[in-house]
Amino acid sequence: MGNLAAAVAHEVRNPLNAISMGLQRLKLEFQPTDDQRRLLVPTELMLGETQPPQLRSSSNFSRWRARSRSKPKRCRCAEVLKELAALQESDAKRSNVRIRVIAAPNLPPLTADPSHLTQVLLNLMLNGLQAMPNGGTLTLEAKTSNGNFLIAVTDTGTGIAPENPAANV
Repeated sequence: MGNLAAAVAHEVRNPLNAISMGLQRLKLEFQPTDDQRRLLVPTELMLGETQPPQLRSSSNFSRWRARSRSKPKRCRCAEVLKELAALQESDAKRSNVRIRVIAAPNLPPLTADPSHLTQVLLNLMLNGLQAMPNGGTLTLEAKTSNGNFLIAVTDTGTGIAPENPAANV
């Protein structure tokens, strides 16, 4: 287990380090205009996601798993959705997909693990983009109802055919 973890860590860490260094240099040297400031949002998000867990041994792997458990804090859901939309904007345009964010700026803060929330929403967005190879609309929506926080990721793709076994999972 320790050897496997070390091999995986090595294969993952090297490309992430290169990406991280490039993003840090871009952040330091790029002085955006007001119109270009939206580029900094996905850069910050990507930079945060390039910090790999330490997996040098099975004991480190166990400690990483324990640390990777949820770390809830207060976050602004509308901002998370806007950052994710900005991150996927170029991929969406290539597929002729429009990303809509529907979230009132005055939504109360959400208590959640921002990293886990981002990962779940990003996976749902990628699924939605794949479901619309010929274009469509991907909608990210956040609202409250009866004291509950509701987040929806919807797309105008064709969906899963009923005869597809994956539809019954």
